Amino acid sequence: MTTITRQRRGRPSKADVARIDRQILDAAWNTFLELGFEGATIELIAERAGVTKTTLYLRHADKTVLLHATVTDRMKTWSVQYDRYEWFRGTSLEERLVNLGTRLLHAAGNPELLATTRLTQGTVGEAGRIARELDRFIREPMIEELAVDIAECALAEGIAVRDPKAIARFFIGMLESMIDRHAPDYDDPERHAALSRQVVAILFRGQSEW
Repeated sequence: MTTITRQRRGRPSKADVARIDRQILDAAWNTFLELGFEGATIELIAERAGVTKTTLYLRHADKTVLLHATVTDRMKTWSVQYDRYEWFRGTSLEERLVNLGTRLLHAAGNPELLATTRLTQGTVGEAGRIARELDRFIREPMIEELAVDIAECALAEGIAVRDPKAIARFFIGMLESMIDRHAPDYDDPERHAALSRQVVAILFRGQSEW
């Protein structure tokens, strides 16, 4: 009688585990952005990641858990990128706001950011709460830093500001309105700068700029 010896498969290395984790998170993120939370399926994500559904489920119990993992991963990635980017430049508060607005309008044309906005706006329930964590992560640090910048520059320029954070939120809100209406339709740095100057002028001078 012939004895068949089956070769036992060893445990995957840490490098293999990390590679598989990365493949799953990248595939999930791209699929969520492309199809939305409802349209994305575990089957498709596993296929795109090059793993079995069993392998995926061993790491993430369901689609909502997977969304949370992808959002957390993306926040870590963007945190590093944000720390490396100088958003506030200029000698006066007005100049710094114009520069910031120009940069934000330019960044708004990034396909990943546009897809992220659609994901955060189009997801409901628990998944929607998770998606909005990413939106707050993108928005809140900018508002906090901008509020500090407004307070410091305004003090140096002798401008009285009772609530710099409210002004920061108002400024970002005005820019977001411009992004919604213009960003998909143009890719012109001069147009970005002109729109930013218009927003800042209205913020600073009010009705005289209408």
